[in-house]
Amino acid sequence: MEVDRIEEIIQFVDEDNIQRITLYLTRCSLYCADQYEIKKYLETAYHIYMKMKKFVSAMRIAIKLNNEELMRQALDACDNRL
Repeated sequence: MEVDRIEEIIQFVDEDNIQRITLYLTRCSLYCADQYEIKKYLETAYHIYMKMKKFVSAMRIAIKLNNEELMRQALDACDNRL
């Protein structure tokens, strides 16, 4: 798979295939050879979740990436304020 082009898949995601695509991306990240590939797969999954307003799943990915900026973005984008 072309890791440098993986984010192109975001435009094809919809409610019917989000589950399969994000599961595939997160599982592929477990078998990547280096940190660059892992980060690329997980960031793509994060952006898909954000696009589809799946903020809890996006937060889970941001935590996995240990990226505070992505965590903040997921919190700020959520409409449901407690």
